[in-house]
Amino acid sequence: MADRSFVVERASNGRSKCKKSKEKIAKGELRIGSIGPNPFKDDGSLMTTWYKVSPFFQMQLRQRKTTKKVESIDDLQHFEELSSEDQKTVQDALEDFLSQKDQPKPKEKKKKKKRGRGGGGGTVTASTAREGRLGDKATARQRG
Repeated sequence: MADRSFVVERASNGRSKCKKSKEKIAKGELRIGSIGPNPFKDDGSLMTTWYKVSPFFQMQLRQRKTTKKVESIDDLQHFEELSSEDQKTVQDALEDFLSQKDQPKPKEKKKKKKRGRGGGGGTVTASTAREGRLGDKATARQRG
């Protein structure tokens, strides 16, 4: 499998979608692409998967330790071609990502399933059903 590389640019048209947020990336909007092997072709061609800046780094936080990640600005192709404002936006997002990357992830506690009264999954036999009906009739007679 070929090494992944990354590219940053302004969208040339409005057809691409962010892989993580599923939102359209508008023409001229800043985007980061992950370039990897094309799974749809066997000829070794490459494919770019596009992300908005913030979702890109959120995605990077969730990846396996062995997956190649952006470690510095040098990992982003075409970074030098961006305006100084765009460079600052990407640099700030990268610094934020790098500060969060080495922090341990909080473990999510599994939610316990709530059970209704009576255990929820017990077997109802003829005798227990009869007792329930008789109990209800006896209670009704006492009230009436």
